[in-house]
Formats: sequence, C-alpha cells, structure tokens
Amino acid sequence: MYHIYVASLAAAVPAAVVSVDYRLAPEHCIPAAYDDTFAALKVVIAACRADGAEAEAEPSLAAHGDVFRIVLAGDSAGGNMAHNVAIRLRKEGGIEGYDDMVSGGVLLYPYF
Repeated sequence: MYHIYVASLAAAVPAAVVSVDYRLAPEHCIPAAYDDTFAALKVVIAACRADGAEAEAEPSLAAHGDVFRIVLAGDSAGGNMAHNVAIRLRKEGGIEGYDDMVSGGVLLYPYF
C-alpha cells in the first residue's frame, strides 16, 4: 500500500529511505511489530557502516547512508511504531556503534 509513496519520497529527498515489512495483528500480537521495527533499525545501522563490518555492510547504504542522520517516520500505526522505536532506543541506551538519538521523527496521524 505504501510502496508508491515510499518510492516517491526516496526520489524527492536526498536520503536513503527504508520501509519495514513488520508482522501484523491479529496473527502477531504486540510487541511483534515493535520488535520487527527495532530490528530493522539495527539492520539499517549495521548496513550503513563502512568501518570494516563488511559482512553486514550493504554497498549502497554504506556509500550513502549516514547513521547519525536518521529520521523515523510512520503513518497511523506506523507513527506509533516510529515513536516506540525512538523511546526504546533511548531506554536501551542505543545500539552498538550508534547512540540513542535520532535526528527527527515524522508521525503522520499516529495511532496511540
């Protein structure tokens, strides 16, 4: 449903855009979607590293991604998940090689 929007956003901004395919309710109860989204952030951070972690580095993200300029965004339940990931990031003290701060958040009609 969001593929066209994410593709147009990626074409319009000078940024790498990553969309998370998280597990949905009712088959998967909370916190499955939160866990998937947080795990995706960890993967993106690892993929952006160009510091010798070649097993995890993804060439395009390693060349163009900046882990210190991450913006979390989401619409409706996705806004709730973006908020939850930012809170969890702070609560857990960050991710190895990355502190606990994000550059910003865009919460479009977040469902709380």
